[in-house]
Amino acid sequence: MYVSAPFLIGVCLGSLCFAQEAGAGRRQFEAHCVTCHGADANGGEFGPSILTRIPQHTDDDLIALITTGLPGRGMPPSSLSHSELVQLVTYLRTLRVGPSPVRLKVQLTSNKFLEGIVNARGQADLQIRTDDGKMHVLRKETGRFREVTSESDWLTYNGNDSGNRYSDLKQITKNNLGQLRVSWIYSMPDTSPLQTTPIVVGGIMYVTSANQCHALDAGNGRPIWDFSRPRTKGVIGNAAGGINRGAAVAGDRLFMVTDDAHLLAFDRFTGKPLWESAMADWRQNYAATAAPLIVGDLVIAGVAGGDAGVRGFVVAWDQSSGKERWRFWTTPLPGEPGSETWKGRTIEHAGAATWMTGTYDPELDTIYWPTGNPGNDHNGDEREGDNLYSCSILLWMQRQGK
Repeated sequence: MYVSAPFLIGVCLGSLCFAQEAGAGRRQFEAHCVTCHGADANGGEFGPSILTRIPQHTDDDLIALITTGLPGRGMPPSSLSHSELVQLVTYLRTLRVGPSPVRLKVQLTSNKFLEGIVNARGQADLQIRTDDGKMHVLRKETGRFREVTSESDWLTYNGNDSGNRYSDLKQITKNNLGQLRVSWIYSMPDTSPLQTTPIVVGGIMYVTSANQCHALDAGNGRPIWDFSRPRTKGVIGNAAGGINRGAAVAGDRLFMVTDDAHLLAFDRFTGKPLWESAMADWRQNYAATAAPLIVGDLVIAGVAGGDAGVRGFVVAWDQSSGKERWRFWTTPLPGEPGSETWKGRTIEHAGAATWMTGTYDPELDTIYWPTGNPGNDHNGDEREGDNLYSCSILLWMQRQGK
């Protein structure tokens, strides 16, 4: 193949210009961005990781975002000139893939050694992913590292199977409550007022918003990984407002719902998606906002949309495969047992959505799940009767779905 000299010169000059722009942009990044987003752009004390977000925007979008900032989320507008912004964005593009993996071997305070790929590091903390795929959150102590753990994990939306939301930790009391101070802040992008309950497992915190999940070092808020996808256009109800109430953890997996009524499974150490299953068709006004519930080898979830004419249900999936194991409908169809409690046409769109997370009694092997209002919620002329099984304080079913 023949390549002309002018072509080679053009390529070299283009590469040189790009390198110069990126070098100048790096200086802009260090001067204006490092404090919040960290030297590796993987998140810092005041801002989130931007490594996975940069590829989602065009150059013009990035310039506009940096120029105007996000004052409501703590990001001030920039006074950089257009040429400086171009330099900065050029450098940000070099962060798209991220730095080459760094392998490190460290000694723990227990005298054992830990070796793996560095996920993030600071002056006093370190994140290492070992070859078995697990993430280890460490603190530096006298030249060695101590592995961070949780004295008491918060494994579910309600804390534990009982659902009483009670913690037996003793450090915070009515006597020292007034002495509490903010330890760290993590800013979640593109989100509405949060209704989520964070999950904490082994020193790692998982917090969600609509179609977002962020894994953080619970001790200092440093990001470990984050997942984000655009909100679904056309979804209605609370899901359209960005509501998501949390995740659930079982072993090495993490589960959450999306606004369009899908259930997602992740590797909780890396954020790698494992499977995705649709619970219902969002175009029929279904949505999802509740944290899933773990029961044995199942992950169980409910749906939202009771005010929009859906028919509620609870569905159980196999944690490993994402295969549906059983589904319980909260209202009957015409002619089914219980349909005699509906007098009128609204039984076709009966409501009784399952938008709050249930609980589980392992001794009785019984799941309890609340159901919402019947439809139409404001005018009951077309739904006379008891309207089973809407507005139930407890919906119970055996683990097998009976």
